[in-house]
Amino acid sequence: KKSFQCNEIIRYRIINNELFRYFNDGETISLKDSSLEKAIKTLLLLEPIEDLDIIISHQDGIPIGGQSEKFYITEKKEMQAPILCYAKKRDFLLVILIPDWRSVSRWWVKEIKCVLKAIKKNSWKSKKNYAFWRGSLTNGIRSKLCKLALQYPNHLYAKLNAKVENADLQTKLEQEGIYCSKGWYPMKKILENKYLPLMDGVMSAAPAFQSRLLSNSLTLKQDFPGVQWFFKPLKPYVHYVPLKHDISDLIEKIEWAKENDDLCKEISKNASDFALNNLMFEDVYLYFYLVLKKYSSLSLINREEIKKDVKNDLNWINIQYREKLKKKLLKNSLRKVCNFAAPDF
Repeated sequence: KKSFQCNEIIRYRIINNELFRYFNDGETISLKDSSLEKAIKTLLLLEPIEDLDIIISHQDGIPIGGQSEKFYITEKKEMQAPILCYAKKRDFLLVILIPDWRSVSRWWVKEIKCVLKAIKKNSWKSKKNYAFWRGSLTNGIRSKLCKLALQYPNHLYAKLNAKVENADLQTKLEQEGIYCSKGWYPMKKILENKYLPLMDGVMSAAPAFQSRLLSNSLTLKQDFPGVQWFFKPLKPYVHYVPLKHDISDLIEKIEWAKENDDLCKEISKNASDFALNNLMFEDVYLYFYLVLKKYSSLSLINREEIKKDVKNDLNWINIQYREKLKKKLLKNSLRKVCNFAAPDF
């Protein structure tokens, strides 16, 4: 509780196939489900899951920002539990990877349809030998990419398309010519280009990587320390072309791709096939279900004890039926409530 905000790392329990969430003292109770909570409840409706007690991080990864690498490690080993999270630094122990909140939401369904529609209008042969990127400023490597685009306009286009909160920094980005006020680009226009750089975000690049793999364009993936749940089977020069962490080889790799068009076409097809077979909406849900099922099978919790705990501790709230919860809380006025779904942003 001292290491993170209460809405970022949350404890849940599944008891009798119903979802409970722990709200800290004084914490506002959200009356709407987050995307991840909706996903868990959907799975519970489709297939029962044995009782379990889990901790889920809604951060972009573990660790992020100024967090120490062992902020989640307890002094007493018997009190240690794994954390489920969207991304983590490679080889981090006790962090179990699950799909990010966008990938279990309608957003990913719409994105899949949008990409597949754009693919039909953009065959590999019709695409331009050009790299295209746009995104937000989550770290310095992205501004470096945009500055490279100014130096090599015949090789790539790259712009920041989301304003930053710091007014002075925003002015600087505009003066440097790396910010574009046009925030949105149609997928059809993006996929007119053969090469799509993938830059690290806060951690990893969810769900941008999934979209690029599906796109029938070539992903130029920066080497970054974060990994997601589907990374393990992916191989360089089979599913993507790797870039150095500092992207100093980007222009060289674009030139290489132009000279090896047939191979790059094959790599893009391998990536699309992988996405179609492993990253569709139902695949994401199946993986998430299998994680929860496996976790439950390995759990050593005393199920009768946690049932009593949930019954006696008022901080445990049954969120399986939010409408019932809403009526109960508004009637009793015992806790602060809100109509938004934290921690979706």
